[in-house]
Amino acid sequence: MKKIFTFLTLALISIGTAWATDEVVVYYGGTQANSITVNDFTLTISGNTAKKWTNGNGTIAYGGQEYQTLKNSNGAQNTITCPTGRTATKIVFYAVANADAAGVLSEIDGESCEDAVSSLKDYKNPTVIEKDIANKNSFTFTFSTKQVCFIAVVTLADSTEPQISFSPKSIDLDLTPLTLEKSAKFTVTGKNLPDGTYDLIIPTVEGMTVAPTSFTVTDGAVSQEFTVTYTSAVDVEAASAIISAEISQEVHADIAVNYSCRSTAYTQTTVSEATTWNWEKLTAEVELSDATTPTNKETFVFANIEGVKGLAFNNDFTLEQARQIKMINTQFPSRNKKFQNGTISFTTTVPGTVVVDFSDTGSSVSATATPRYLLINGMYTQYWTSRPTEGSTKSNDRKTTEAIAVPAGEVVISSTQAVCIYSIKFTPAKAPASVTAKITDAGFATFASQYAVTLPEGIEAYYASAAADGKVTLSKIEGNTLPAATPVVLKGNAGEHPLAVATSTEQLAATNLLKGTIGECTPADEAYYTLAAGPVFKKSSGGKLAAGKAYLVVPASEAPELTISFESEVTGISEVKGASQQSAAVYSISGQRVALPSKGLYIQNGKKVILK
Repeated sequence: MKKIFTFLTLALISIGTAWATDEVVVYYGGTQANSITVNDFTLTISGNTAKKWTNGNGTIAYGGQEYQTLKNSNGAQNTITCPTGRTATKIVFYAVANADAAGVLSEIDGESCEDAVSSLKDYKNPTVIEKDIANKNSFTFTFSTKQVCFIAVVTLADSTEPQISFSPKSIDLDLTPLTLEKSAKFTVTGKNLPDGTYDLIIPTVEGMTVAPTSFTVTDGAVSQEFTVTYTSAVDVEAASAIISAEISQEVHADIAVNYSCRSTAYTQTTVSEATTWNWEKLTAEVELSDATTPTNKETFVFANIEGVKGLAFNNDFTLEQARQIKMINTQFPSRNKKFQNGTISFTTTVPGTVVVDFSDTGSSVSATATPRYLLINGMYTQYWTSRPTEGSTKSNDRKTTEAIAVPAGEVVISSTQAVCIYSIKFTPAKAPASVTAKITDAGFATFASQYAVTLPEGIEAYYASAAADGKVTLSKIEGNTLPAATPVVLKGNAGEHPLAVATSTEQLAATNLLKGTIGECTPADEAYYTLAAGPVFKKSSGGKLAAGKAYLVVPASEAPELTISFESEVTGISEVKGASQQSAAVYSISGQRVALPSKGLYIQNGKKVILK
């Protein structure tokens, strides 16, 4: 990834008036780059590229401005090259140093200037060092390894020749399936030009635009910014277009816009056979650039990244396998050969099992922090990771799950907190004919299954649609098919009920406050509620939940229990003349069995009834 270096600059008189003065101020700061441009001067730094300037111990006042002092971590030779048509006649350094510094500015153009600065003791008061340059178009200066802040005032011999130039000289607009539009800015500057408005010469390239399309010269000068934008919905081979400006045949300049587009987004393919995705089997470390790096807010098919530098597929991890994987809000694997955070999904046409190799992220979270559970299709598994700590040494807690059953359709693998996923293995397996739901004597039970199931007559399924003011609202799922991975509250006759596994791939198109479990686990949610007799949801005091159950997450509530309100519950109340007409057990609204109920509202056969 390209590094970006920031340098502070100041023009003694606005550069917008383009060389209207013979003096230009260069304040040199920031992190060292090999070459930078400051006020149209090119500063080239030689030597070890690890050398850099860092903030010093104070500021210096110059020309009514405050500047941060700088510290040069290592000596380096600096070359300043003047703009085209300009030569330097004098350079003036305003240099400061710490009390222990001596020889801050070692030499200018090979001539020592140590004597001039050997007595520097106060960084608040600069020492002025002047040197005639004798009309050179470039000159060098060297610093020692001491703290320094310098403000160089370069006095120039101006040119009367008409000049025009672009900055930068070239722009790269390479598009990928993740970035199908890019923009970049460039500036046209000039001096000694005839006043007027001139059109840029813009080539005809499909998808490329420039704004504005003209520039205006006033008082012989111009300094105007432009934006070039490129977009494409089709693949385009690497090419270059030239944008130019011309005042006359002798006065012209141009900029090269290099562009290309790899827009073809691979279609995510389905899985029907045993498949293993192991990112540790990539043959090379991936080097990503600004144009190809997915952020952790993007969704992409893994194979769309094919062709980035360093990424290669092989017999252990093929391009076809890559096309089967989709990433959702997931960081891309580079040096570590793993996916971190977010979600990974694939779509299978047959039911089967998955085995996941994962660990914590290895960051500095306490070893006693909440365990990070693996989720399959949004449901808790019994597999989690923690961070063992031995003294000051922390290491990743790496786990490999047993086979976890998944239905046909989209398989989504995520976690309660950030984890690293190294590999996923899918194996086809026959789905069970049915799964069992056990409804309590009160006529209610929570239920969750990886598979879609058919609800038999007499059993209704409800999801938690809202919670407020100490109540939770349960809304009925219409029809007799319960979507896969949909935790619910079942209402019906007490006992064990086989629910036939269905082939439906439909999902619940509503917000559900219930969460489900695949294996026995302890939820990582700070506050959650479990179904108790009543029926009511009571705040849990901790402990493990059984597999195939559901629980309620209402973070904003602090109530010890939440009463249940059935949406359109009037339709669920039957009027009967007396308890003698009913043979099933009768329960109070609080969940207590009533042997001889009197008039009032009760629960019988999982339904509310009014006894008269």
